[in-house]
Amino acid sequence: MRFLKLSNSMEVKKELYRHVKEGGLYDKKLKMYKVNASLKDASFELGRAKAFTPGWLENESIWLHMEYKYLLELLKSGMYREFAEDFHKAAIPFMDADVYGRSIYENSSFIASSENPNPSYHGRGFVARLSGSTVEFLQMWILMMFGELFTYEEGRLTVRFSPVLPEYLVGDGKRVEAVLLGHTKVVYEMEEKKDYFPGSYKVESIELCYRDESSYETKQGILTERRAMDLRQGKVSRVTIKLS
Repeated sequence: MRFLKLSNSMEVKKELYRHVKEGGLYDKKLKMYKVNASLKDASFELGRAKAFTPGWLENESIWLHMEYKYLLELLKSGMYREFAEDFHKAAIPFMDADVYGRSIYENSSFIASSENPNPSYHGRGFVARLSGSTVEFLQMWILMMFGELFTYEEGRLTVRFSPVLPEYLVGDGKRVEAVLLGHTKVVYEMEEKKDYFPGSYKVESIELCYRDESSYETKQGILTERRAMDLRQGKVSRVTIKLS
């Protein structure tokens, strides 16, 4: 995961991604990433992980916190298509609740992988957890819905909406809604149902609806200074962004 943070080329990062997916870290049945590959030939001097049954706890299970860290780095690295494909299969909200064994709105400490000798455990979550994995999921959600939203450019506060919206989230209504900073509704309206990844679409317009019922629209694709500050300060009740 730290490798993806380095200033390597996209080609090098994608090569690493392919190696990981083709190797022992990828659970081909569950389409998830394990915390480690097989320890079958490892010494017990490695530590307690070796003592656990394969596919359980720290030995070849889906350690959700670590899997989400990996998915998050794919997203932050700009590997949008790879991220979207893996996220759709590995993120808990997309799992079958009967297989997962608990609410899909609740994270687990770990998920038993297909290496576990008990097939009925495969894909089942154990030990409810609301810590690291939840933080990573929220960060992925923020980046998917808004991108790196607030930045300073030439000393000015600037807002650029750059969502990462896979086709499976767009829906037949061709719109996606989210809430920014807990109080501003953000609505994306699309021309067609497809993947909307940064670099593959254009922001046609941004409309701000203020709480005092006034409005502002721009076709520049960004907000600067006063408008950016209004959004940050909660003066805007709704933002409508048209993507093409």
